Amino acid sequence: MDATLQASIFLKAIMPLMENLVEYDQEAAAAIAGEKLTVQFDIKDGPAAYLTVEDGTIKHGIGKHGKPDLWLIFPTAGHFNNMIAGKGRPGIRKGITRLGFLAKKFPILGKRLMYHLRGEGKDDDSPEARRFQVDLGFRAMLGGMVAVVSDDAKMKPIADSFPVGTMYAKVLPDGPKGSFGRSADGSFAATFGQAVENPNAVMELGSLEIARQLINGETLPVIAIGTGDVVVRGSIPLVEKINVLLGRVSRVMG
Repeated sequence: MDATLQASIFLKAIMPLMENLVEYDQEAAAAIAGEKLTVQFDIKDGPAAYLTVEDGTIKHGIGKHGKPDLWLIFPTAGHFNNMIAGKGRPGIRKGITRLGFLAKKFPILGKRLMYHLRGEGKDDDSPEARRFQVDLGFRAMLGGMVAVVSDDAKMKPIADSFPVGTMYAKVLPDGPKGSFGRSADGSFAATFGQAVENPNAVMELGSLEIARQLINGETLPVIAIGTGDVVVRGSIPLVEKINVLLGRVSRVMG
């Protein structure tokens, strides 16, 4: 995986999970209690994203925020990846007095997120934990499609030929839901927790368990579709591109 794609996946598919994390995880919620700031992560000639922390919540955005309180700059995607791995420091364009959040609070969020995704928390089989894990994975899947279609050189032919339109995805009967699509200006985006009126395509995952298997790589999208556990219908060109992206996300994110 090249450095730009690795950075893009973190910024567009992993970092957004912090929104859910602070709603579910008490330790993560405690880390941001009383904090109010927007942190911009800006890679030169590469992807960018930001986090807004306020009133015990986190909101994620792709691109550049108009007025960040802490503006972190990275000369290359590799420098950003090194910081995430704890091996480097960012440049500071604005907000040096707010570095305490990055040094003390942000690592706690990352640690708690990995606890649920890959650590001991993943073995929690309570209904609440299972649903939370599926919700995290579902969001990562949709965000991962944004990352690979936007910044994966291997996906450029798919990106160039991707039709304008939206796919609405949901886990039955009342599980997580979200969307992925391309707007008229050519940009790609994912949304979470919102119903979509008149989508161009619909993807239904038959149950939380099916969603869990798909997210954890225990089954492949093409297999789940073939068995009917995942149903995709609507615009054929859009569905075909979505299937390619899902397969790529599964391989890239493991």
